[in-house]
Amino acid sequence: MSLTGLSKSDRVFLLLWVGFAVFLAYFCHLLLAAMPDGFRAEQYYHDVAVNLLHHGVHSENREPPIAPSHLRVPLYPAVLAAAYAMLGERPATGVMINAALLAVTVGLAYLLGRRWGAASGWLAALAVALDPIQWVTSASNASDALFVTLVAAALVAAARIVDGDRRLGMIATCSALTALAALTRAHGIYLWLPVMAALVVAAWHYETKSRLAAMVGVFLAVQALLVGGWLLRNTVVMKDPRLVGMTSSHFITFMAPEIMARNEGISIAAARNKLVAELQATDAWKRAADAIEIERLRRDFALDYIRKHPDTVIVNTLRNIPDLFLSHAWEGTEVFAGPARLKATLDVSNRFSTATFETAGRARGLEARWAMVKETIARGMLSTLLYGIFVKAFNAGIVLAGIAGGLLLMTHATGSGRWNGVLLFVFCAMMTAIAALTFQGRFRMPIMPAAGALAGYALTWAWMRWRASRQA
Repeated sequence: MSLTGLSKSDRVFLLLWVGFAVFLAYFCHLLLAAMPDGFRAEQYYHDVAVNLLHHGVHSENREPPIAPSHLRVPLYPAVLAAAYAMLGERPATGVMINAALLAVTVGLAYLLGRRWGAASGWLAALAVALDPIQWVTSASNASDALFVTLVAAALVAAARIVDGDRRLGMIATCSALTALAALTRAHGIYLWLPVMAALVVAAWHYETKSRLAAMVGVFLAVQALLVGGWLLRNTVVMKDPRLVGMTSSHFITFMAPEIMARNEGISIAAARNKLVAELQATDAWKRAADAIEIERLRRDFALDYIRKHPDTVIVNTLRNIPDLFLSHAWEGTEVFAGPARLKATLDVSNRFSTATFETAGRARGLEARWAMVKETIARGMLSTLLYGIFVKAFNAGIVLAGIAGGLLLMTHATGSGRWNGVLLFVFCAMMTAIAALTFQGRFRMPIMPAAGALAGYALTWAWMRWRASRQA
C-alpha cells in the first residue's frame, strides 16, 4: 500500500515511528559510550552465541570441553550468533539488535490496536514507547526484546485470522510465531493455548468441520516441529525432556524465597540463604554426582516448599501485580544526562534493589521507595522522579482501562471484535499471572501492547458514549 492509501492517523504514526527509531539509535549511542556492554552485561547469551558461531554447539561453557547444554532456550543465542558473524562478537551488537526489535514492537503494537480505531493503535504503541523499562531492557544483551516482538507479531497474526484471514499459510505463520516465542523465553510456552482456542472459536460457525480440523492440524504440526524438535534434542542429548534446564534458578532464587519471606517475616535474602542451607544439608545433595542432578535437586526442593504453601503463593502473586506494572527503570531517562549522572542513578537504583531484598516484611518496599525518592531529590534528579511518577500513573491507567476495554469487548462487541477482545484479555490475564509469580518489572513488557490496545478501545467507547449523550 502506498503512503497515499494510508489514513491521516497512519501517516502521522509512521512519521513519529521513524522519529522513535532515531530516538532509540541516539539512546543506544549515548548508552554504549558510557557503558560499552549496555545494561545488564550478562554473559549467558553471549557465551552460547560464541559457542554456536565457532563450535556449532549450544553451550554456556567458556573453556573446553564445550559440552551441549539446555540451560537456555535456543532462539536468541542463535540470532545473536548470526549477528555476531556480521557485526562483531561484542555485547553491543546484541544491544543494537534489540533496539531495532523494540522499534518493530512499537509498530506491531499500533497494528494490533488499530483494528478498533486510531486511539487503540496509538495507546498500544505509547504503552510500549513511553516506558523506560522497555528501553533499558532492550538496551541489554538479553532475550526480552526478541520475545516481546515475537509475542506482538503472534497476536497481530492471530487477530488477522480471527478477522477472517484463515488461510492455512497464515495459520502456520501464527503458530510459528508462538512457537518461536516459546523458544526465546520459556514462559511463552503457554501462548499457543489461548491463540489456538481463539482461532477455533472464531471460525466455528464459518468453517466446515474438516476445515477446522485442518486448521488445528497445521497449527499443532508447526508447534510439534519447532518446540517438539527442541524437546527431542534435549531428550536425546541432555537426557532431559524439559524445554529449559535452568528452572531451578527461578524457583530457588526468586519464587520460593519470596514465599518463605512472607511466611516467616524475614527478608528475601535471608529466606534464600535459609533455603539453600537446608538443601545443602540433605543427604541427597551430598550424594549429587553431576550438574544435572544438582539442578533437579534445587528445583524439586524449591517446588516442594512452594506446594506446601498454596495460600501464600496466591497472596504473593496478587501483591506482586501492582509492582509488576508500576515499577520504573529510573536509569532509562538518565542516559541523556551524561555518564556521571547515569552512574549516580544506577547507584541509587542498585541500592534500592538491595534494600528491597534485604529488608523484612512488606514495609521493605515502602521504606526503600521513600529512601530512593529522598536521595533522588537530594542528587538533583527531579526530572527523573517526575517522569517516574508519570510512567507509574500512565501504566496504572493503561491497566485499569485495559481491564474495562476487555470486559466491554466481551460483553458489547460482536463477531471478530468480540473474539479478538477475548483473546487479548485472556492473554493479558495469563501472562500477568505467570509474571507475578515472581516479580520482575521487565516481565510486563509483552503484556503492554495488548493492554494498551484494550485500553484504547475503552477510551474510544467512553468518548463515543459521551458524544452521543451530548447530541441527544
